[in-house]
Amino acid sequence: MPAQLEWFDEAGNFLAELTFPMTSPGQSRTQVLLYRNTGDAPATNVELEVGAVGAADMEAWLTAEVEGVGAARAGMPLRLGDLPSGAAGRLTLTLAVPQDAPLSSRPVMASCAVTYDQDA
Repeated sequence: MPAQLEWFDEAGNFLAELTFPMTSPGQSRTQVLLYRNTGDAPATNVELEVGAVGAADMEAWLTAEVEGVGAARAGMPLRLGDLPSGAAGRLTLTLAVPQDAPLSSRPVMASCAVTYDQDA
């Protein structure tokens, strides 16, 4: 099987989607996610980009930090480098809603797009 990056919660449960709890104006929420190359080949030139699903105007409220790599705002890629088979990492997503934001304008999901080259 080629390289395959998958997402898990802190307890190791597979995640098909990333959902934030209700975040009111003036609040922030943090969610920790784990990623792992579950394939039997390395993933090379890995980049991660997060975004607010259906809420592009709110991307400034969402930040991603990858342990040992750095942090970026939504829409800005984080270069993770190469991930050998079985390699894992930790991602912290933070959603900070400004005090003056309307109650109804909050992202309900965050997307994590991961691109990488697959070695056979």
